[in-house]
Amino acid sequence: MHPDRRILVLGGGPAGVAAARTAARMGAQAILIDSGRLGGVSTNSGALPARVLAHAARLKRDSGQLGVYGLRATEAGLDWPSALQRLSNVVEALHARKEIAEEARKLGVEVHENVGKTRFVSPTAVAFANGMTVEGDAAIVCVGGHARMPSFPGTELAITPNDIWRLKALPRTIAIVGTGHTGCQCASILTHFGTDVHMLDRKSRIMPLEDELVSTVMAKQFAAHGIRIHSSIDSIDGLGRTAAGGMVLRYTKAGESRSLETDAVLLCVGWIGNTDGIDLEALGVQTARSYITVDKYLRTNVPDLYAAGDVTGQVMLVSGATHEGHVAAVNAVTDADTKKVAHELVPTGSFTDPEYGAIGMREQQCRDAGIDYETSVVGCDELTRAIIDDRTAGFCKLIADRRTHKFLGAHIVGERAVETVQLMAAVIAGELTVEQAADLELAFPTYSAIILMAARDLKYKLEPAYAELYQSGMAGSPASKALS
Repeated sequence: MHPDRRILVLGGGPAGVAAARTAARMGAQAILIDSGRLGGVSTNSGALPARVLAHAARLKRDSGQLGVYGLRATEAGLDWPSALQRLSNVVEALHARKEIAEEARKLGVEVHENVGKTRFVSPTAVAFANGMTVEGDAAIVCVGGHARMPSFPGTELAITPNDIWRLKALPRTIAIVGTGHTGCQCASILTHFGTDVHMLDRKSRIMPLEDELVSTVMAKQFAAHGIRIHSSIDSIDGLGRTAAGGMVLRYTKAGESRSLETDAVLLCVGWIGNTDGIDLEALGVQTARSYITVDKYLRTNVPDLYAAGDVTGQVMLVSGATHEGHVAAVNAVTDADTKKVAHELVPTGSFTDPEYGAIGMREQQCRDAGIDYETSVVGCDELTRAIIDDRTAGFCKLIADRRTHKFLGAHIVGERAVETVQLMAAVIAGELTVEQAADLELAFPTYSAIILMAARDLKYKLEPAYAELYQSGMAGSPASKALS
């Protein structure tokens, strides 16, 4: 126990809350400070609100199946104000259920929220807008991040993802700049709500950080939904108003100037740390590209000052922020290099239509690393549950080391992919071999059963006795045809 150790935590998002709780549980005096409401972007205006709208979009999509299954009903229409009201209700319900501040106080955390602008006056002291100063023995910076705004003429006319739930009406057309996780989720939601969606990116493929097969299949599915993708553009040149009150986005592709008329432009071009305005520069804190530089123990270059969450620029996910908050608190409380940060097994994905999820290495990474590997790809059109639900778009791709038969990565596109990939997280963390995974007995019929199908397929590929037979028998398989 560390009853005399005072730990300041600046920022009440997932990283900050985790840090304060950990410090309190270790017996330290934890002080949790937030300029606004606890919960951070993820609860108040980010991931959770987006998930509410994604669920609404999924319900609208599913209503189109009613007639197929013999149900007499029409496809659902969107009432945008009611959708926003539901979003607000869910956020409030989450706050009420979680009772973030009260739960922290029950652990002995001293909570200061809605204190306005804050700044560091020393590495272990923070001043509030009203002049009050709180001091500790160590401090952890968990101030999160915000959407990056690129610099081009007319940027001020564009919106960011957090602005979507503030719109009084949905645009009829929208141009989304950026085709990463956030851009693709927004595109998927808006297209199901009836908005005509264009996506633009300098990258040659959408979701450039995902396995190439994920990008290829998701691009085909987006096109089937009517989303138009403009890849490999050279630059965004400007945004202006049209005479009719709309917008015109000017860009260059293949050296040719082009323009796109639209009602709105949504920028999804990155997430940067909230390092401005809290006087870190006065302390000499090292930063790089708006992120606080930390070591593997989440220490900054300034003694007794740590950082965790989005502001470190390592893993921009709630799970990653929570992990970092815990690690930083353990080290701050013990005043020692007690615990290292570990982002080795981090499932990623998004609630698009179809969903996609991934964990571990991509196939290109395996090639670049010179690993002798094998893959198995099973299409969702071979999965019983997907056929029952008429959701057969997608696949499960597993990658394994030929020498050890351990899994290197998993990449899934399809219904419930974000949930399904969690099973592979457990399989990889448990260091199960392909043979052990193939012998699991899972409930039937389920979406997660596709992992068994792919693991069993991979098992025979890795067995020398079956390799030649497999190659001759699978050349024209349904999976290979569906994904070609």
